[in-house]
Amino acid sequence: SKYDMLPNLVAGAGYMNRNNYSGGTSWQFANQTQGAAGSSVTQTPGSYSTSSEMNHKLRSVEFSWNVLDFGVSYYRAKQRADEFMMAQERKRRVIQTMVHDVRFAYLRALAAQRLAGETENVMKQAEVAIDQSRAAESRGAIPVQTALAYQRALVDAVALLNTRRQELDFAKAELAALMSAPTNQFTLADTPEQALQPLPNNLALLEDTALLNRPELREEDYRKRISGDETRRQLMQAYPNLSFGIGTQYDSNKLLYNNDWVESSARVSWNLLRVLSAPAVKKAGERQLEVDDARRQALSMAIMTQTRIAALRYGLAKN
Repeated sequence: SKYDMLPNLVAGAGYMNRNNYSGGTSWQFANQTQGAAGSSVTQTPGSYSTSSEMNHKLRSVEFSWNVLDFGVSYYRAKQRADEFMMAQERKRRVIQTMVHDVRFAYLRALAAQRLAGETENVMKQAEVAIDQSRAAESRGAIPVQTALAYQRALVDAVALLNTRRQELDFAKAELAALMSAPTNQFTLADTPEQALQPLPNNLALLEDTALLNRPELREEDYRKRISGDETRRQLMQAYPNLSFGIGTQYDSNKLLYNNDWVESSARVSWNLLRVLSAPAVKKAGERQLEVDDARRQALSMAIMTQTRIAALRYGLAKN
């Protein structure tokens, strides 16, 4: 986009060929007094001439600059820069989510690793207890209803324990997938648990920190800047356009008096339809900024709500 702001520098070459000469005739003024009233022209018969060979080569190097295109390209480059920053914020959000998922899967996999042996022992003890309860029931040592209620409680406990173990065991496979590990046959380093931090009591500070650092909110800031630059870019197209050009030309035609020359130009143009649409463009840009502000406010409220809910859940979990 930055290169679009540069002037144009074009080099060209060509070859011209005809199967005959391009000749022509001319008119001569009968009255040699320049600008005399009633002067007439006469044609001299048979006075044909040419100033162009049948074969000749052309070369040119032209430099041109369009002021309006420069201004439009300038705002477009600013928009591309903001889009790049938005992509960086999206990348930062992905990194934050990945770090959170890896930590969560690691802690669950570590819990499964710690409880693996203990879970097996508890399930074996439950199976033995069920067998003993059935034996006592068959001997009539305990009532049937009491034995069945006891067995049902043990079966429910075993089923719940087995479900929990499966969930924790799945965390290891999930951790391997998050790390792109070729296998999940690894042992996690059993580090001591960190002490839980006390419940935060300054929610306003937490909210300010979240509003300053959340990638989603920064992305909305860049989106608003892009909307403003888009309005200014469209309004700039309603201005008069000024273009300059200069270049060297060469023609190998031997019949020319000068085979090389410098050609320059300046041109002003104005698209009047763009001028008529300027108020509508400005109004649409203002409405777009209002939409961006409303979306940003809604996102800010959602972030503040998430922060408060997270603090509340942490307090409940700690208790």
